[in-house]
Amino acid sequence: MKKTIQVLTIFLLLSLMVGCQTEKKTFEKNGVSITLTDRFIEKEVVQVGFYLESNDHIFMSNRESKESLSYIGVSNLSQYTTQVLASAGKTAEVHTSEDGYRYAYYESVVNDQSFGYMLLTFEGEDHFYTMNFGCLSKNLEKNKSLYFQWAKTIVIE
Repeated sequence: MKKTIQVLTIFLLLSLMVGCQTEKKTFEKNGVSITLTDRFIEKEVVQVGFYLESNDHIFMSNRESKESLSYIGVSNLSQYTTQVLASAGKTAEVHTSEDGYRYAYYESVVNDQSFGYMLLTFEGEDHFYTMNFGCLSKNLEKNKSLYFQWAKTIVIE
């Protein structure tokens, strides 16, 4: 009997561990491809061209025509990143990744809940792209390395 209980306990633990594993999944929309996990689902959101969420993270992406932005004096990625932050009413220290995209961190309160974001901006041939990874503010610091891993999978047209 004792041996049966031990075997059942081991089987149960193994089942739980297998059930917690995630598979990589690639999502594509509006000129952006990103590989996250199968825990993400795509949702339609009016303000965002491409929106994915899981229980713990969100990913958002929008693209804007370089031609239309040239009318307001935006002609490079640095200017675009500055404009994105200014339009959102945010100030943040902007960094350039080894892969060439620009990124910054900021916080925002939505419905009395504080969220932390990693803003990423990319430059394509005809568009600039704004992307955000987000989570609860208290979890941002521990998620930064994960967000960098996911950012390495981003491909723009």
